[in-house]
Amino acid sequence: MLLPQLTEQPVLGQTPLQGPPALRNLYPPSVIAESVVYVPTERELYAIRLRDGTAFWSAPVGLPSRVLQLDLTPQGLLVRGVRREKDAIRDGSFVDLLDPGTGASRWPKQFKKGWSVLHASDAPAVISPFVWRGDRVYCVTDEKLYALSLSDGSRAELGKVKFKGDEDPAVLENRADGVLLLSPQNMLLADTTGAVRYQTYYPAPPMGLLGQIGTALLQVAFNVASYSLAQSTANRTGVPQTYRQFDNPFLRVRYAAAESARDYVYILTSDKDSTGETRSSVVKVSKDRNRVEGRVWLSDKHPAFTVDPIASVVYVKTGDQELAAFKF
Repeated sequence: MLLPQLTEQPVLGQTPLQGPPALRNLYPPSVIAESVVYVPTERELYAIRLRDGTAFWSAPVGLPSRVLQLDLTPQGLLVRGVRREKDAIRDGSFVDLLDPGTGASRWPKQFKKGWSVLHASDAPAVISPFVWRGDRVYCVTDEKLYALSLSDGSRAELGKVKFKGDEDPAVLENRADGVLLLSPQNMLLADTTGAVRYQTYYPAPPMGLLGQIGTALLQVAFNVASYSLAQSTANRTGVPQTYRQFDNPFLRVRYAAAESARDYVYILTSDKDSTGETRSSVVKVSKDRNRVEGRVWLSDKHPAFTVDPIASVVYVKTGDQELAAFKF
């Protein structure tokens, strides 16, 4: 989709940017509703009319830290910001609900983890990505699962969240039986009261192998989650989608397979094979059944690989000019 040429030059130029507000610079996708696009830039949020590129709000909304997540709910525009490593120590993580028409907060008080004078040299706690269902928003901070009320921002602590391997939840996702929390090696499903349905840890391979592989696979689960979020947002807002289905049998198959792909996560882990030898493997895990439903063993001599989560295939480099494909 092409945006109109901006007619007011200062609209996106009042705050110095470290690159454009694009996905490659770790910005969330802009949200479009009622012919207005909401665009995050550093610690500000702009509302721009698609009709002519003019400002929709009287002024951009200033926020405590850089925006990393936007979502439109029936009650308003849900925003999350997180302090980055080189940001000021006082910049805190926050979640807030804004009025899409004015940019004003609809909550009496932000949910915020800010700087404390009692711990002046410690950075504020990070708030995980949120997910909302019904009239509540779920997120994790300080190893606790919280439910925030969309109507007034009141919060309830639902339970403790302790992941192994010194990891924190990196993705939260709605499932039929509750909220799924994911990190590269951990999975936890909790119901909406905070009761844990299951929690599983998949040990990481030795660091030497991880160094050879790099971080490509660790992004697979999060890429699928991002795809699901973008798809649901497009469906909800009615905005034309980037992915379109044409009369192509290959694309039709992949489009259909994408639905079931959302039910699985692919994890790089270490376990013993049938001979008792500890080896690295990629496992396909059902998010709802908490069950390994497929495994591809990797050779330490040929660790380079990638996963196609839609086709459920692992591609492994087995030689300088050789590639093998393994179907789960």
